[in-house]
Amino acid sequence: MRKILLIPFILISCQQELKVQPEAMPAVDSILIKSIKTSDSSVVALKIADKKTEQVVKEVVKKVDNMRNEIKTLKETIKITKSTVVRDTVFITEKKNFWGKTKTTIDSTSNEKDF
Repeated sequence: MRKILLIPFILISCQQELKVQPEAMPAVDSILIKSIKTSDSSVVALKIADKKTEQVVKEVVKKVDNMRNEIKTLKETIKITKSTVVRDTVFITEKKNFWGKTKTTIDSTSNEKDF
C-alpha cells in the first residue's frame, strides 16, 4: 500500500517546467507567422477552386439537359416503320428436259404494305 502512495509523489516531483528563452522567441514567431500566411493562402485558393468546380458542374448539367431534350425530340421524330410482304398469287411450273429430269420454278406476285 505504501508503494502505491509513493508513485504519485514521485511522478509529481519529476515534472519540470519548460522555460522559454528570449532568444528563441523570434524564430518561433516567424514560424507561426509563416504557418498563418500559408493557412490564409490555402483558404483563398480553396475558395477559388470551389468556384471553378461549381462552374464546371453547371456546364456539365447544362450539356446533359440539352442532350436529354435532343433525345426526346429525336424519339418523337423517328417513327419505326414496319413493312410486310403479302403474297397474292403463287405460280408453280414444272418442266421436263430431254433426259426426263423435272425442273420446278416458283413465281409469285406480292404487295408491300407499310404499317
